[in-house]
Amino acid sequence: MTRHSGTGDLAAVLHHCPDEVALTVPGSFDTRDAIDRTIATGSTLPVSMRVEGLPPRTPYRLAVVDADHGSVMVEWERLGSPLNLSRADAATLRAKPAGGAVVEFTTSEEGVLDVQATLRPWSVALLTRSGVEGLRD
Repeated sequence: MTRHSGTGDLAAVLHHCPDEVALTVPGSFDTRDAIDRTIATGSTLPVSMRVEGLPPRTPYRLAVVDADHGSVMVEWERLGSPLNLSRADAATLRAKPAGGAVVEFTTSEEGVLDVQATLRPWSVALLTRSGVEGLRD
C-alpha cells in the first residue's frame, strides 16, 4: 500500500499465491497442462482491509485479474490457441478488457475505507481511487 506524494491518493496491490503450492509459480512449467493443474490448486483467500484518514464519500475500485478476468489467455484459448494470429484475432484480444473484475467501495462519512473481498488462487488486484487519471475506469 502506498500514497502518491503529491495528491495523497491511495493505491494497494494485493495478490494470492496459495500455500498449497509453495515451490513454484504457474508460468515456470514447460507444458500448459502443468500450468493449468497448478492454477487449479489452492483455496480462496478472504481479504479484509481498513484504511482510515481518507476523504469522506470517496469512491475506490478493486480491479482483480485472475484466470477468468482480465487475462487474454482464456480468450486466446477460445480462439483455438493459434500460433499465428490473424488481424481479426489480434483485434479480438486487444479488445479484451485489461482491468479484470471490478468491485466498487466508498469511504464512509468519517473517511474510512473498508475493503472486503475474496481472492482466487494466483490472482492479483489493484485498489485505487475511482477515476484516477492514467488508470482505466
